[in-house]
Amino acid sequence: MANNTNKKKGPQVPKQAPKKQAPKSGQNRSKSTAQKPRPAPKEPAVQEDRLPVSNQKIAIILMAVAAFMLAVAIIPGDNIWAVMHDGLFRLFGFCAYLIPVLIIFVSVTYAKESTIESMSVSLINVGLLSLLTTGIIYLFSHKDRTYIAGTGLAQQIYDAWETGAADKKGGATGAIIGGGLGKLFGKTGAEITLLIVIIILFFFLTGLS
Repeated sequence: MANNTNKKKGPQVPKQAPKKQAPKSGQNRSKSTAQKPRPAPKEPAVQEDRLPVSNQKIAIILMAVAAFMLAVAIIPGDNIWAVMHDGLFRLFGFCAYLIPVLIIFVSVTYAKESTIESMSVSLINVGLLSLLTTGIIYLFSHKDRTYIAGTGLAQQIYDAWETGAADKKGGATGAIIGGGLGKLFGKTGAEITLLIVIIILFFFLTGLS
């Protein structure tokens, strides 16, 4: 027993740490793909078709309103219809025929191709073109320069309202625009100014610019 215990122990071999196994290629791919951010989901293609449909609906509504306005202007009618008929001409004069025609033109032109924003801009151009046209018709219909220069603007508006249903010239709106510019620039200067602006708006509306 003493001999066994007195024997020298042999050199001890140090234990090696267990080697880590390299992850498989499949695991690397799974981790790399897990770290990549996921792309945002694409919007459904159905939304792309909503804009043309809304354009068509707006165009149909505008054409219906314009057709009704044109019918009121053409047909005298009775009762409330007659009041609306007279009111259109008292306000706009001859342009009571022109305004609905321009609205129909814009609706048909922009229903399938353009956006709602471009249609809105065109409708604004129609409104400005119609108002300025009432002004130039009012000026051309009054050949007497002394009436524009010597009559007060309020009196001109009143006269245009009273006679608008009968003479169908520029109406009260034409008196406001044409009479007001006539007071500032004179009859000839106001006519030239309105004519230039009307031509510019017409080019923008029809796309000829």
